[in-house]
Amino acid sequence: MKFLNKKLRRDILKNWSQFFSVFLMALLSVLIYVGLEGAYHGMEKSVDDFTKRGDLADSWVMSTDFTTEDVDSFKSIKNVNETATKKRILAEALTKDKNNYLYLDTPIDGEITKPILVAGKQLKQGDSSSILLNEDYAKANQIHLGDKISLHYQNQIANPTVVGLILSPDRLYYTGTPEFVAPVPHLYGYGIMNQETLATLDKNNTPNILEVKGGQTNIRKEAPDILGDRYVAYYNQHTLPDVSAALDRVGQIQNLSLLFSFIFILLAILAMYTTIKRLIETQTKDIATLKALGYSNAKLGWHYTSFGLAVGGIGALVGWGIAPIMSNFVLGTQKQMFALDNWHIAYTASSVGVTLLVLAICMLAAFFASRKAIKGLPVKYFRGNLVKNSKHIFLEKNTRFWNALRYGDRWALRDAMSSPVRILMGIIGVTGCMMLLMAGFGMPDSMNGQVTDSYGEDFTYTYRVETTANDLPALKKELPDAQSIQSVSTRIYPDDGYDYVLNILGKGNYVNVQTTDGKSISDDGVYVTEGVADAAGLAKGQTIELLVSRSKERYKLKISGIIHSSVPQGAYITEKMWKKMDGNYQPTILMVGDNVTYKQLDQNTKIHQIISMKEQRKVATELVDSLESIFMLIKVFAILLGVVILYNLGALSFTERRREYATLRVLGYQKSQISSLAIKENIFTTVVGWIIGLPLGFLFLDQYVSTFSTYQITYYPKISVVSIIIASIITIVASLTTSFLIGRRIRKLDMIEAIKGVE
Repeated sequence: MKFLNKKLRRDILKNWSQFFSVFLMALLSVLIYVGLEGAYHGMEKSVDDFTKRGDLADSWVMSTDFTTEDVDSFKSIKNVNETATKKRILAEALTKDKNNYLYLDTPIDGEITKPILVAGKQLKQGDSSSILLNEDYAKANQIHLGDKISLHYQNQIANPTVVGLILSPDRLYYTGTPEFVAPVPHLYGYGIMNQETLATLDKNNTPNILEVKGGQTNIRKEAPDILGDRYVAYYNQHTLPDVSAALDRVGQIQNLSLLFSFIFILLAILAMYTTIKRLIETQTKDIATLKALGYSNAKLGWHYTSFGLAVGGIGALVGWGIAPIMSNFVLGTQKQMFALDNWHIAYTASSVGVTLLVLAICMLAAFFASRKAIKGLPVKYFRGNLVKNSKHIFLEKNTRFWNALRYGDRWALRDAMSSPVRILMGIIGVTGCMMLLMAGFGMPDSMNGQVTDSYGEDFTYTYRVETTANDLPALKKELPDAQSIQSVSTRIYPDDGYDYVLNILGKGNYVNVQTTDGKSISDDGVYVTEGVADAAGLAKGQTIELLVSRSKERYKLKISGIIHSSVPQGAYITEKMWKKMDGNYQPTILMVGDNVTYKQLDQNTKIHQIISMKEQRKVATELVDSLESIFMLIKVFAILLGVVILYNLGALSFTERRREYATLRVLGYQKSQISSLAIKENIFTTVVGWIIGLPLGFLFLDQYVSTFSTYQITYYPKISVVSIIIASIITIVASLTTSFLIGRRIRKLDMIEAIKGVE
């Protein structure tokens, strides 16, 4: 065994260039899974630790107000363990640059969700002149401890002093409004104040939020009955946008890890197998010598299996060494989006399991690649490469076609058809490379497509302003081209467990969403978005019930169409149809065009909040940019994988056909002609793999895109013609590069050695 161990080390050093691809595939397979797993599990642990320290509530019930009797009713619900009430208002804050908005919470009775203090000090009971602000908002607006801020609410003004900076576990992904898909800390923030400070802005301290521990399912069911027409909405940790976005992102990175790793490891198996098989093909004389010296099949089997263990093991160890860098890199792309005070990476037993799987694959690849030679008789292998038995193929039955071919082309076809596994592996390699590249280029195309569709096609307003129902009629006279809209929280039956938004549209031209069959919203029923339809199993023509906030009625309506729109997910109905159903139309939103300036809107006292589509588009684009680094990793890994697989297959083909190439040379073929025959096979596998890779690439992209969709936003797979062309060029260039490298080896071929089988 000592001799075999020395031979193992010598062979690895001697054939390091061949083993490098095995090392690289093992390294990348481990790195991709372990690196991404460390990121998503680390984020999961970071979120879990943060929410536990902040005692995050399980459920939130929103109402116009809560009475003592209401709270007692919720406490009596089965499995409810604890409740707390708070008052929340939306105030306008005047900072150095321009107006922005603060959601201010005041604990009324009890406290469950506790903010984490990151700087300064906590509020003192009875203090009427202090406030706690969230850290990101303070940084974005250059507000420091000890600064006074000016708050405006319902014609009242307060100027509290900032005494502390906080992060709250129920605002992990705080956007301030559903109109933004990512945090905008320079526009929206949140704060905590005492009841005494609240009294300077709003003397009504009746709570409008109930936080609950336990009993989620029962609370969701009974809340509308307890509150009646005062009921606004129900959320739990998986449906409250500010919390669920963080939990969803953990799942998205996890799905990305599993999906990408699965495809990559499958293709890496191919690369490792072809590499080791190519090495074994050059070792047949060594195997014959060792068998002649008395080494058993079992010892030789373990010896060549050790090739995979040694090289794959080194690759796996290096992969583990680099994995924390990749994990921290992926986490770093998320830090600007999520408000956590402590980020760390973490790994689970699955990382060890995948590492052992990669090692097992390397060992099995070596074992099966060497099995045939080890079981053969030594005398058969002393000649080196064996002459393959040439078999007739079905194309030869068509004698007219076959005789019309040149001899070299007949040889190439017969050789290719007699080695279907090699051809199939080449096709799989090209297909896999194309699939991964289409995903890498298609994801940013899909997400940027959502930005373009949502902010420029589905909606075409310039500004979206909010006012009160009482002020809206007068404001609309001042803005004659505006379109009114009422957005209300709605529960759709059949119920999928989520509350959505019902958009009731007034007359206007700023909402242009289309159904899946290309039609616009009309006065003939309700329209639901594709995401809702898929989640709840709804279809066009089906009758559903709507339970809207601040109403006891359940409205039965027929689904007149499925809306193809990314955001917001929910339902649409026209003002005329809503009134026909005896619905109460009290819009508080106006969409206006570019015939009015931001300054004019800002100076209008009837307007309480202004959202610019330009700002929405910018924020959505920044969200895509935050993920661009992950997409770039996919592209780089796909290119590496494609080059290694295609080169290995070409090199394996050369090793298997050295004698045939030399024979053709003796028969008078020029080296350029022989190279042409080898290139033809490569072109065939490339073209077939590319053709198969296109539809499979779209399917893979569809699955990949779906991992980033949530109940609030649906992404549709899109890939531009330019991206397809780039992915195709990269794949084809990788293939042609391997043809060039194999062509060089053919030109350097020693005919005498090849024909004799001398290694």
